[in-house]
Amino acid sequence: MKYFITFITIIFSLILFDLAYPQTITTNVCEAPADECKWEFTKGDKITLEAEPESDSYFAGWAGDKCMGTNPICSFTMPNTDLFEYAIFELLPMENLYVYVFGKEGGRVTSVPAGINCTMGMCEAKFKRGIKVVLTATAPNGFTWRGLYCSGAGTCTTTMTKARVLNVRIK
Repeated sequence: MKYFITFITIIFSLILFDLAYPQTITTNVCEAPADECKWEFTKGDKITLEAEPESDSYFAGWAGDKCMGTNPICSFTMPNTDLFEYAIFELLPMENLYVYVFGKEGGRVTSVPAGINCTMGMCEAKFKRGIKVVLTATAPNGFTWRGLYCSGAGTCTTTMTKARVLNVRIK
């Protein structure tokens, strides 16, 4: 007798609930735009489900008949019943990074990943929460980082755990 696994991906955002594209399952792939996939198995089959988030989300955990917890890999032996397995993904929140460049003309501040590219005044970019942003200032006569998150000369690395304001003085 054949039994089914129904695999459903749920993506939550901070504001709205959204059934969205399923992620990857080892040996079988459940692709967008479907929000539900079914596979047929026999009792005793060895099953491995693997949740792989897209770049704008993270895997929050499993909910279902066999898969639970936050380990993205779930393995089990197929029982003699249909199963429902839910992979839950949450969208990564974004944080603002503000860079204020002041002093003499001729300097520039850039970031990796890309987003900040300032010469004078205020510029801003949004980065995913938790990501490290490396800022590089260049100026003919030097520069100085000022503030809570960066100081001195050289590159400035900040982790985007919340909105940040960075200042750099061009000499």
